[in-house]
Amino acid sequence: MTFKALQMAQVRRAAAAEDRAAFRSAMESALRTLAAALVSAALGVAAWQGWHWATNSGAFALHEVRFTGLFHAREAELLQRSGLQRGENLFRLDLVRAAHALEGHPWVASARLERRLPDAVLVSVTEHRPAALVQLGALYVLDEEGRIFKRATPDDALDLPILTGLSREAWVDHKPELQLRIFGALHLLDTWRASGFPAGSLSEVRLDEGGGFTLFAHEG
Repeated sequence: MTFKALQMAQVRRAAAAEDRAAFRSAMESALRTLAAALVSAALGVAAWQGWHWATNSGAFALHEVRFTGLFHAREAELLQRSGLQRGENLFRLDLVRAAHALEGHPWVASARLERRLPDAVLVSVTEHRPAALVQLGALYVLDEEGRIFKRATPDDALDLPILTGLSREAWVDHKPELQLRIFGALHLLDTWRASGFPAGSLSEVRLDEGGGFTLFAHEG
């Protein structure tokens, strides 16, 4: 055998070895991909079966709804408004919808609901913090953020000063200067309290036309 023929034979054997190595690598990759797909499918089936069981199991039936942060809103009214029903499966509850429903209550500024396994929902409520009453034909409640959030009722039992001198038409028109006057009145009340006087000792804060304020204290 000539040197050239021997060299060509070595090249063919090397090429064949490379082909076999490439084939084995491709097969191993395909097997790994297949194994991963089978594992993923098995996990998916297990997850679906687990979810199906959890969402239909009586072990996760709603038993208790716990409220925190309530001062003025009543728990029974909020529970009815939320639409949450005892006995419903905990995982099937639409907590986002329930939160929006609660935030429609006049006293509720925001609400956050959490599932607590195995059978409870925790409702964290942030209420409006009333700062004063506002005379706009009828009496309305103003919170510390300068928002009028509800009409005042005797059941509210609020001992707060009344802001007067506001135009209902200006309020309906959302005139910015009126909102600034309200912020000014709230700042005045904060200063009054910081000076050691309770806000309840004031009966009225009148917004004067010239931009000032007149304070009226309760008798005595």
